[in-house]
Amino acid sequence: MIPIFLSTPNALSDPQGTLKGFIVELVRAENLEPRTVGITDMPTSHPLKEAAILARACYGGLILGFEQCHSETAVQKRGTHREKSVQGMLHPTPWNHLEAGMLFALKMPLLVMRQTGVEGGIFDPGVSDGFVITLPTGHPSEQEGRNISSVIKGWASEVAKSYRHWG
Repeated sequence: MIPIFLSTPNALSDPQGTLKGFIVELVRAENLEPRTVGITDMPTSHPLKEAAILARACYGGLILGFEQCHSETAVQKRGTHREKSVQGMLHPTPWNHLEAGMLFALKMPLLVMRQTGVEGGIFDPGVSDGFVITLPTGHPSEQEGRNISSVIKGWASEVAKSYRHWG
């Protein structure tokens, strides 16, 4: 199996965990082995160093942006001419952004998926050369599952090319 870096929170709600499990099954079906600091790979040093070491041992990156913090109201760009109030902001783990940056710097094929409402950084459209896929809530419908599977297959093909080139 080809190792890929899976950036995902360690604490998920039941619906988030169900969706992550579904995605991981699809990834494994493509002969890819998801690896995550603190889940499959236990740190022996500080987590940022461990993430960098693990990233260099992988051939692609999957970023799963699940809500980890919810702000009922917030002010964006406070004190600037672009200040605005926003309602119901969903924030991913900051590790998604750190790990995506590492993987991008290593020129790995990235697949970015986000829970509806998670925005900013790597989850903004056009930030990287790949698409940002919005995930359904909970277990996907049959059609949503086919769509996710199709995207994963395309990305897995790029990961396999990366593995053949660098592996």
